Amino acid sequence: MVINYGPPTAYRPYVAFGLADDFVAAPPGWSLTFVQASNARPSSNNWGDYNTSRAFQPTQDTWTGAAHYIPGTINCSNCSVPVFFNFGRGRDYRSWSRWYDR
Repeated sequence: MVINYGPPTAYRPYVAFGLADDFVAAPPGWSLTFVQASNARPSSNNWGDYNTSRAFQPTQDTWTGAAHYIPGTINCSNCSVPVFFNFGRGRDYRSWSRWYDR
């Protein structure tokens, strides 16, 4: 999963991804990893959930994620920037790197 979350005192959207697999035992059964922090918040205090994650093709053992954040220090309504990233476990790196540069 790809999510936006914010610390309770900062009100700035952060980007993170979560993995649920056999690597982390339940509970919770998944791990959350920080990707990118915003430096400001939306001036309207609204933040849409326009995130996605898809299986990396052709291996389907890692993931490609997309989200957005606010890089500047001024609160604004339409200054978010997209961020794209690949994620998975270290055990799948060789499979992913074989296809990434092709």
